[in-house]
Amino acid sequence: KKYGRENITINELLLSTFLGGGSDPYKPTEDIYAWFDRFRVSTQRIDEYQYIMDRYHGEHPYDSIDVSVTAPRNSERFIVGDSITITAQASSSELTIDRVYFMVNDEYHSQASSSPFTTTFTPDTSGELTLSARAHNNIGDSVTSSPVTVVVSQPKAPFWDEPVVLPGTIMAVEYDKGGEGVSYHDSSSQNRGEERGVEFRTDEGVDINNHPDSGYVIGWIAQGEWVEYTVDVSEAAEYELEFHTSSEDGGGSMGIEIDGESVLSGITVPKTDGWDDYTPFTEKVTLSKGEQVLRVTMESGGFNFYKIVVKPLCTTRQRVNRVSAQNAKLRMHPYTGASRIFYLSRDAQWNVYSLQGERLKSGHSNEVDLRAFSRGVYLIRFGELNKRLVLR
Repeated sequence: KKYGRENITINELLLSTFLGGGSDPYKPTEDIYAWFDRFRVSTQRIDEYQYIMDRYHGEHPYDSIDVSVTAPRNSERFIVGDSITITAQASSSELTIDRVYFMVNDEYHSQASSSPFTTTFTPDTSGELTLSARAHNNIGDSVTSSPVTVVVSQPKAPFWDEPVVLPGTIMAVEYDKGGEGVSYHDSSSQNRGEERGVEFRTDEGVDINNHPDSGYVIGWIAQGEWVEYTVDVSEAAEYELEFHTSSEDGGGSMGIEIDGESVLSGITVPKTDGWDDYTPFTEKVTLSKGEQVLRVTMESGGFNFYKIVVKPLCTTRQRVNRVSAQNAKLRMHPYTGASRIFYLSRDAQWNVYSLQGERLKSGHSNEVDLRAFSRGVYLIRFGELNKRLVLR
């Protein structure tokens, strides 16, 4: 074409190797035929060949490739189902960037062949994700970027999938689902309760310990930690908050926020008769009606947190109690097996039966005391629910 010829006949096609493969042309043992609808000679490829040969003979420096993940940021947080845009920056000192591979948890995800180098990824599970990019130049050299780690959490939701109806009881360990930075913040990612055999919410960082009677408490509390609860206040009114905490030394403090606004701060946690003594103390607060997020902030540590019992203090007390009883979903709180006392989420009629259907005990409260019962399997009925109880 350079000399004005439109049709060029290829008389011979040779396949050769280089960089250690020998200099002799490859000689096939049988005829090789090739048909071309269109044929193009790329001077770029010729230049690449010359570049490789020059570098092989020490006449050219090696290419320097720079690559980094520029988005998202390290430690950035996402929710399951979010579309995460991953962007990489890549450059070559001698040649050109041919493509960039994107890796998620060290596994290939996708690639981009032109700048801006970008892709998207939608996580379907929670946890940490490691994102990296590997850039290739146009002769096959490659460099992998430093990793960027992001955190993916489940969508924020109440522990029982429905808000805690107030007045009522907020159990400390029944904080919202969603994970670190969404529904709680803890100073470490490890639940220290596992060291003591606690098997409750072990995949999260909040430190949970056994209550001496039944259920669980938040322990090993440190300054700056917090937990959130989605609540539904039945009536705008003034309420009494009855905190159940323990502290062998005293001096800890906590606060309450509603939808991000502080309503109580500097609440001093009193000293109790040891870590197993959960003597309650009270504070007053005015709450508005409706669904909202209540955050308990740990302003200083040195105490265990069991629960908050929310009671009305206004003249509409009877009406509030009636609405609460109608709306609150009745549940049994988690049971450790450390005692034979069970707790319901609110006062209710309950009956305990043998497996043969004989009613053994009944009552109307939120506490079911079965310490006088012998070991065995029993049934408890409360509201419309039946539960199987194993006493050890």
